[in-house]
Amino acid sequence: GLIPLGVVPKNLPEFTREPFGLEPNHNKYLDVISRLPIGNDTRIIPVATVSRRYALIQHKEVFSWLSEGLKALDYFSDDITVEMMMSEYGERLHLGVDIPSIEFDPGDGLPLRLTIEARNSVDRSCAFEVRLRWRRLVCLNGMWVQEEDVHRKIHHVDWMNRKNVAAFIDERVGEISGYKQMLQNWLKMQVTQSEIEKWADEHLVKAWGVHMAARLCHIA
Repeated sequence: GLIPLGVVPKNLPEFTREPFGLEPNHNKYLDVISRLPIGNDTRIIPVATVSRRYALIQHKEVFSWLSEGLKALDYFSDDITVEMMMSEYGERLHLGVDIPSIEFDPGDGLPLRLTIEARNSVDRSCAFEVRLRWRRLVCLNGMWVQEEDVHRKIHHVDWMNRKNVAAFIDERVGEISGYKQMLQNWLKMQVTQSEIEKWADEHLVKAWGVHMAARLCHIA
């Protein structure tokens, strides 16, 4: 759901790792990742077994990296709205923040807005990722631009210098002006219906098929 940035940390569980099994019968290659008690839930719940070389990245650490990136953009406040999704026991996390100061309105009042996302897991189900995406909310589903700028690292003891996360956000956002210029150039191009149909008949049919090509012509 959508919650204020300042509320996010208290909703993020923490995890611990212990040997898989009891001495002297523990597995020398594996550890157990368990979720610690949070809020009114006093249970300690195992969520995964991992290799000894697996790097446990806490969700709160990911949140702090995202916060540092927002500070680098001079866009940090406890009142910022964050999209937060988490699995039942908290082993998988998604955080998303729209940056309203960086957007492009094509002229219909439905702007493309830059979204910064962070994803993490403590159960090996996905790598840690920070990505920049453009979203245009034209319906409840929205519309995502397919080109994504992704910073992705697997959970491994030889992991990168984690300060790079904030630097990645700051650097990539600084390059956004080139993408906005491309969109502006597109808007200036005049295309006729006959040109669209010719392109669909000669090229799009081969790539997408007849039905999709016809649908595009109908939308145009």
